[in-house]
Amino acid sequence: MILIGIGLGAVTQDEVTKLVDSGEHMKVEQYLEEKNVQPIKKPCKPKHQQRKPLECDMLIYDLETSGFRKDAEITQLACVDIKGEREFSTYIMPKRAIDPSASKVTGLSVGYSQGVRVLCKDGKPVEADDLQTALKGFSDFLNQPSNKPVLLVAHNGQSFDAPRIVFHIEAEDLIESFPSDILFGDSLIASRKFFKRKNHLKLSDIYYETFKQQFSAHDALQDCKALQAILSKYGNTLQEQVCQTETPLQYYRATRQYHSLLTSVKDSYAGHLTTSRVVNRLANIGVSFTLLRDLYQSCGKAALISFLAGKSRGHVRVTEDIGELCKILKRVS
Repeated sequence: MILIGIGLGAVTQDEVTKLVDSGEHMKVEQYLEEKNVQPIKKPCKPKHQQRKPLECDMLIYDLETSGFRKDAEITQLACVDIKGEREFSTYIMPKRAIDPSASKVTGLSVGYSQGVRVLCKDGKPVEADDLQTALKGFSDFLNQPSNKPVLLVAHNGQSFDAPRIVFHIEAEDLIESFPSDILFGDSLIASRKFFKRKNHLKLSDIYYETFKQQFSAHDALQDCKALQAILSKYGNTLQEQVCQTETPLQYYRATRQYHSLLTSVKDSYAGHLTTSRVVNRLANIGVSFTLLRDLYQSCGKAALISFLAGKSRGHVRVTEDIGELCKILKRVS
């Protein structure tokens, strides 16, 4: 018989099993419903529209950043249209220092001239806008008269460029300035299908394979021009594959909000629970540490045990491990 201390008494594994079957968990579920607590659900990626290249305004964009974290600052932003007739490019002065590893890739660094911070490219000062000015200029570039949805394409855009630019557009409160039907595409994902391989698909690899020459990689404008040249060279066949990767702006916004909320709930357990599996499950059902303590005080120990160890859709809701239940109850009692 295994006992765990709960308040002034002890509970056996058999008693936990009985509590799970007792229906006591309904008290917790009712409390959560009254407080309008909802599970934190990861957004579902929408189905592709099977759009053709001529059915969208395809633009190629690229970012250079101050580092590799998702909240790294943008240091260069560029965009060209699929025909290579229009282009936008600006350097952006970061508020913080540029990571040396990022400087090594992009050639961008922050220096001083007469005591004033300046952005440098390969050691030479360049004109740079602040982030809000740059993003407003970018939105103006995208808001050209068109009856088609805008498809912004970047190489590795799904993992790198799209999440970062959406983060900064929201941070600068400029989401309303951008086209409501904006879509993001990824030429790297499209290239895996088009070239039928998984390796040697860096932009520089494909460019050299196609044109038998190099270009100045990791400069945002030059990266855009290189990708535009590749997409033009292979025409509709590759462009149709790119269209199949389209993802709406709203999905990236919802995904960022999901991760932000999930992280916030997980952080509430810092110093309280050490089992990451338990914390993850509690966070996924939207229960912060403060709320968990409220559940204990408002619904009682029996109801909380019944809820935590009970099943939802055939799976244990949080944990039925007697030791883990003990730790939780010690923290909230």
